[in-house]
Amino acid sequence: MSITQLLLICLSVWRLSHFLSDVNEDGPYDIAHKVRSLTGVKYNEFSEPYGTNVVSKAILCVWCSSFWFGLVGAIVYAISYQDWRGSIWLPMATSGFSVIVETWVKRD
Repeated sequence: MSITQLLLICLSVWRLSHFLSDVNEDGPYDIAHKVRSLTGVKYNEFSEPYGTNVVSKAILCVWCSSFWFGLVGAIVYAISYQDWRGSIWLPMATSGFSVIVETWVKRD
């Protein structure tokens, strides 16, 4: 795995995690809002999202969803490049990268 491939996988995992967890971003045709609604995300009287089940709580959390997107990315990489050795650590690496980027983006 090259550094470029790793960086692209890490950035795509962060982008997907951030896209689904950020309630201010609905995407084209409100696709993120529809996915959040289908998984059980509800809104209180102050328009703040909350999860009604495990999946909806995980989607609202970049730290949680980045691991699962990283796992999917690792499986896709392993199947595409027939490199299972490099895929073992990939979910943790992409999740860690996503957490660092999300912390940097959300800083005040």
